[in-house]
Amino acid sequence: MSAAEHIDSESALFVAALDDADPEKRSALAHAAGCASCQRLVRESQAMLQLIDREPALAEVDAALEARIQYAVLGSTRKAWGGRFEYLAWLLGALVSSFMIWLDGKPAQPLYLELGLRCMRFELVFAGIALGTGVLLTRLRGHELGPLRASVVAMTGALAGQAVLRMRCEAPDAALHLLAFHLVGVVLATALGAGAGRLLAKAP
Repeated sequence: MSAAEHIDSESALFVAALDDADPEKRSALAHAAGCASCQRLVRESQAMLQLIDREPALAEVDAALEARIQYAVLGSTRKAWGGRFEYLAWLLGALVSSFMIWLDGKPAQPLYLELGLRCMRFELVFAGIALGTGVLLTRLRGHELGPLRASVVAMTGALAGQAVLRMRCEAPDAALHLLAFHLVGVVLATALGAGAGRLLAKAP
């Protein structure tokens, strides 16, 4: 803008917001010094900026809402690190469960279907308790558990249930029973935990 150009209503606010040392602002003010209409526009724009500056700060965003927004917007970038942790936890959980079966199991033993279903339910109850506790604690801190973390928490609970079953199960040495129900119970708990985490993430 040259010193000869008039300032219109659209550019007056822009000019007023410029730094005082800005050449364009200095040129516009030089013109406004001798032009009553332009001087009025500049004064009005400066007054508007002062009012905006005096507006109170925005209300603080609720921590839970902020965490939910961050998860929705930044979830894909967090998976680069967080996902790696959960995948390692899955692998470790599978190894721990398999190790308990290898430690106790003996071949040539029956499947024990009815007993197996009870053992699986037992592990899922432990998984549900762990998942509920995890959700409660994270929400108290204003965060969301997320599908991957929820799956790890549920898996951890199921592993605890499997460890208890080493002493409570009526067929603790039946390898086929341990594989079909104790190990599968941990896998099922992991999958259900991930599903629950997705539902919780979508919940309002």
